[in-house]
Amino acid sequence: MSFLFRKYLRNEKDYLRRKEAMDMNTKWVKNILTCIIGTLVLLFTVNKVYATDINKDNTTDNDKSASVQSNNLSNITIDIKDTENNELSSIQYMLYDESDKNVSEGTIESGTIMKNLIVGREYKISLQKEGYIVTDKTFSVAEDSDQIIDLTMTQVKVTIKLYDAEDQSGIKGASFRIENSNGDKVKEFVSEAEGNNFIDLSSGEYSLIQEKATNGYVKTDVIKFTVSGDKVDEITVNNNRVNGYLDIYLVTSLNRTPIPGGEFKIFRDGTEIETVTLDGNGHGKTSNLPIGSYENGAFKTVITYQIKQNATPEEYEINSGDYEFFFDYLGDETSLVYKTFTMPNVVKAGETLQTKTVAKDVTEKTSETQKAQTGETYNESSYIVCTLAAFTLLVTMIIYKLKNKKNNKGKH
Repeated sequence: MSFLFRKYLRNEKDYLRRKEAMDMNTKWVKNILTCIIGTLVLLFTVNKVYATDINKDNTTDNDKSASVQSNNLSNITIDIKDTENNELSSIQYMLYDESDKNVSEGTIESGTIMKNLIVGREYKISLQKEGYIVTDKTFSVAEDSDQIIDLTMTQVKVTIKLYDAEDQSGIKGASFRIENSNGDKVKEFVSEAEGNNFIDLSSGEYSLIQEKATNGYVKTDVIKFTVSGDKVDEITVNNNRVNGYLDIYLVTSLNRTPIPGGEFKIFRDGTEIETVTLDGNGHGKTSNLPIGSYENGAFKTVITYQIKQNATPEEYEINSGDYEFFFDYLGDETSLVYKTFTMPNVVKAGETLQTKTVAKDVTEKTSETQKAQTGETYNESSYIVCTLAAFTLLVTMIIYKLKNKKNNKGKH
């Protein structure tokens, strides 16, 4: 019996110890939970007070913070037109907030309503459309729900202007074509004096090719250009006027032998414009002269020049004649033309020329002078005697033949 009682007491003590331990653990758990809840409440309270202070600090008379007005929303209408006041559609847009964060994007058209924008907040809208320059605009949202934002998009324009290279007058009537990077023709046009505008060229690489120049001009080389969506291009093309020069040769009147030295004067409308001194081969040439007169980007009239001999070697007579010359337009691929002028001089009376050797390679161009054999010697007196003898023999033979013919008729 005593044994059972002692065993009971031991079990009771164990039970009390376990109960006391459990009570202690429960107390600790309650304390920990209390601390956690208290900390969360404190953090929430501090954060709310701090946010309220920030809102107060950022609020001014003219600018209400988005935090305060987060529930004050409004709508705006986007009105988009081109420079000719035509409404546009199929426009790609991106909308950014004050922090430059993209808040929306997509495709819109003129008259689109953008909803639920925060009143007082500043936004930036960026518009893109093929064939137009990228357009950006910054705006603030007002409380008025009828607020309209007007935007104007400028078409990408390529302006091509053709000028006279000398006086920068606009040239009308020249033919052009435009090719893309694949060599395909996308445009052809005729130049206008004030220039040509193209607003339907998409972005890419192009070549401008002049097919024909107007009368009196030389067409230009191929011009490469690029069309992009952020600028207006202006392409300037210059056409040069055609010039000409006169090749001058001084020769003897009998056998066309070159006469070294000599001098010629060139006149235009009676006014001397230059002097040409011949070289040892009896050759010289003028400077490059305009083939005609031009006015307002157009060829007007051919210019006629005058040439007059001013000096010759002392054993020759100066040719006192007045001569005229002009130049022909040979097409828009020939920028420089020329003509040849050969002036004969006779020997002065009583003068006998000494034997002269004709210089080789008188000129690089074909002329009457080159018909003389190079390296031979000539004597003008001997040439005259031979010529007269040959003429006398020819006349004698003709008379003899006519006489025989007459006698033969008489016999029949």
